[in-house]
Amino acid sequence: MYEIIGRLLSRERIRSIGLMLDRAGVNILPEAFVGFIFVLGFLFSLLMLLVLIQIPSLNDFFQSVVFGMVKANPDMLKSVNTLTLVFETIFSFLAVYIITILLTYVFLNLRIDDRKKQVENVLPDFLQLAAANVRAGMPIDQAMWYAAKPEFGLFSKEVEMVAKRTFGGEPFAQTLDRLAIRFDSRQLKRSLSLIKQGLSSGGEMAEILDRTATDARNLQIMQKEISASLLTYVIFIVFAAVMGGPFLFGVSQKLIGVLEYIFSKLPASSTQAMPTGGIAGIGLSLRPTAPSVGAGQFTLFAIGAMIVTSIFASIIIATISTGSKKNGVKYIPLFALASIFIYLMVSLVLDYWFAGILK
Repeated sequence: MYEIIGRLLSRERIRSIGLMLDRAGVNILPEAFVGFIFVLGFLFSLLMLLVLIQIPSLNDFFQSVVFGMVKANPDMLKSVNTLTLVFETIFSFLAVYIITILLTYVFLNLRIDDRKKQVENVLPDFLQLAAANVRAGMPIDQAMWYAAKPEFGLFSKEVEMVAKRTFGGEPFAQTLDRLAIRFDSRQLKRSLSLIKQGLSSGGEMAEILDRTATDARNLQIMQKEISASLLTYVIFIVFAAVMGGPFLFGVSQKLIGVLEYIFSKLPASSTQAMPTGGIAGIGLSLRPTAPSVGAGQFTLFAIGAMIVTSIFASIIIATISTGSKKNGVKYIPLFALASIFIYLMVSLVLDYWFAGILK
């Protein structure tokens, strides 16, 4: 059933999803995967619709939205309840499917990046061991097979899987292409491309493998040095996003609350315009007014601003540390929760300090 639903997508889209599944190590047909996500989203959409209907406050909110949209048409006012149900259904399906697709995309990309890291960490050692096997007299396919030691983890399993195809009669160059597709790693693709060129040109494979391993190791060392040199910027961004911003938001929220309290206690006569002097006969007056933004409204703004700041800070830090902004996704919940926690703690401390003053 899942495959039938998945075939509703175009072949181009199915191929791109299949490539992403291969790189993520998910051994499922892309049609079946798409069908499963569609059915899962449909079930969660129905669940969300039931929740919206059962909660009176949410139902009243959607009803007020629909009423505001159709109040100019008297004929449609008679069917506000039906239109509200239709609106809630459309909202539930759109919201759930968008969230489901985003979470699936994030999950697959995190798996792809994790597999990439695992491969690039062991690639130099694997190539050096394969070079030693070639020097011992093994052909390149057997050298790679015997170099796939268990301590190489995921990469050894992938090499064993594609090596079995070589022993089954598949051309070795095609096997290398299949291995390159399984990972989204430039280092691996470059190494396998050099191996293919060496085979086609009759080069010394042991020397090629050794040089490729040395280049891969030097690249890893360079990346670590770059990350270490940018550590100061990472610390500054984390401090600004997680501590500095929430602290200032907490102080501002309390200042607005204090001003609201002061103006609520002032008599009406004290808020009239007061003369403040003038220049060359031009009189100036000042009318003190309460803040136009309440403390509750500012809190909602502050939380939204901290979440947005956490998103951008996570992306910047991931780009600096790993070179890939996709890795920043896993930092977003941590940064957002930490910044909101510090904001609430600052608000509580200031409430305690001002409790005696604002009695």
